[in-house]
Amino acid sequence: MHSGGYRVTMKSGKLWLQELTGADGIVHRTLPFDELRPVQMDEFALSGAPIVFRFMRKRTVTGFVLNGFHERGILFIRIGKQQG
Repeated sequence: MHSGGYRVTMKSGKLWLQELTGADGIVHRTLPFDELRPVQMDEFALSGAPIVFRFMRKRTVTGFVLNGFHERGILFIRIGKQQG
């Protein structure tokens, strides 16, 4: 079962939103795939949209909490590193 998710990548020392996949498995283009600007420790705002990612760690990133638009506290858990 696929529940959808976000793909965040590192390019030139900066975090970027690369992909938003819905529960239907389709990549949605409703958000700008743009740079995540640092706000504070482990917290980044998406350029061009009112969305904030707050990363959770246990040595490495284990997931993030998403706040944006009218949604607050949506939890995403990292399920593994995908190749490609």
